[in-house]
Amino acid sequence: MKKTTTLGAAIAAACLTAAPAPARDIIIYDFTIDALRSGIDVQVGAGAETIGTLIGNYDIKNNPTGTRTKPGLFGSFGSTENVAVDVQLGLGLAGRVNTRSSGLFRFTLDTEARTVTTAGYSADLLNGGSANLPLSIRLLTDSFRTRSPDSVFVGGIPIELPIGEVALTRLSARQADGPSIGVLTPLGGNEYDFAAIFTVEIDAAFDLLGTPFELPPTALPFGFHGRIILNGQTAELTSLDLIDFSQVENPDLMLPQFPFDLPTILPPGQFAHVLFDLLLSEVSFSMNGSLNTYASGRLVPSPAAAWLLLLGVGAMSARRRR
Repeated sequence: MKKTTTLGAAIAAACLTAAPAPARDIIIYDFTIDALRSGIDVQVGAGAETIGTLIGNYDIKNNPTGTRTKPGLFGSFGSTENVAVDVQLGLGLAGRVNTRSSGLFRFTLDTEARTVTTAGYSADLLNGGSANLPLSIRLLTDSFRTRSPDSVFVGGIPIELPIGEVALTRLSARQADGPSIGVLTPLGGNEYDFAAIFTVEIDAAFDLLGTPFELPPTALPFGFHGRIILNGQTAELTSLDLIDFSQVENPDLMLPQFPFDLPTILPPGQFAHVLFDLLLSEVSFSMNGSLNTYASGRLVPSPAAAWLLLLGVGAMSARRRR
């Protein structure tokens, strides 16, 4: 029993001698963003520009009473004719998003050098939920006629159609580069102000008329600043940051065919049932507002403390075996 204790003490002393002492007072905390007290309040705008064709949903076998289309305002219109019409379709959505947010990050504080290093920042700005935004459609076509119902659409005049809402299904920010060093300003006692700038990737997706769309992740600088209070094993962090982001992409993506009930103009009051075949030529997304963060931190043991913990567990196990 005595030999085991003496051996454990010798190993502990050797390990503590071998473990390098920290050059300065460096403290590491892993933070969790509190979704009940954190969130975004932003104006979001998104748009899409497409080109392609529309055609009636008539099918001689499966839908013989469906809508038929034909370019032009005059001329013959055979009883089974159904001809595609050139079209440009613009989609726009805009509105306020006020949701909770969640996430994780690590802070390494060097109180002597007065620096703070941010690593692994990742925030779900919708906290796993979604937000609905009003949607409108801008339609520009050549002149065409329809049957079932009988109607005339005069081309060259944009038609604005409010059609409801679209769901913003994903909005996240993730630190894109490695750890980033910022400034730590002591305020006295255990309180500090911090300021950091690092690159994040904004990832957004939305569901439009039953079709999901994803915007490619886009990198932008993010200013993260606020106050941190250290309480030994725990820490509290508060931050209020501005968000100003815009993005335009040209995906040249062929969309799946989708149906749409087009309100008639001449005469009004009915719906032409058409199918769109469109190429997505441009997608835009913007976000302006603020991000409020409240996070709680847990102290990450230093390497020396971890060695002591392991040695203590080992010594206790040895005693139990004896």
